[in-house]
Amino acid sequence: MDLIEAPIDELIRPMARDDIPSIAEIEQSEGYSAWSKPLIDQSFRDHQGWVSITNGRLVAYAFFSRVLDELTLLNIVTNKPFRQQGVAERLLTKIFSIYRTQGAKRCFLEVGETNLSAQTLYKKLGFIIVGRRKAYYKSQSLNDSPEDALVLQVDL
Repeated sequence: MDLIEAPIDELIRPMARDDIPSIAEIEQSEGYSAWSKPLIDQSFRDHQGWVSITNGRLVAYAFFSRVLDELTLLNIVTNKPFRQQGVAERLLTKIFSIYRTQGAKRCFLEVGETNLSAQTLYKKLGFIIVGRRKAYYKSQSLNDSPEDALVLQVDL
């Protein structure tokens, strides 16, 4: 008997307070770079959050800050089992479309210089390198030195 894959039911929507436990669970699975629950709570209060829901399950989220016509992507995470499936690309594409209609002109972000998979996604979305922040990310272990961040920007 052949198995038939169920169609994916994907919804991208603004984050709700009820999403925070799922976000915290995904963050904890990230290990060293995880945002704490208090930081997630504060970001929910102070910034704009978006989620991607697939078949009823929260699989990705992003936090943005907005000042006038500029956005800053503060954090984006896709749950590990859903990575490399275009979830983050669809999430960002939809969010950028919404913000563009609201007058946003550009988006900035920082990404670790060794995070090549994220850099590949951002390049695909049109981001370019506009700067570098020295020793921006703390090291993963005591033996590692801090990692520089690349500052990227895209015109929306």
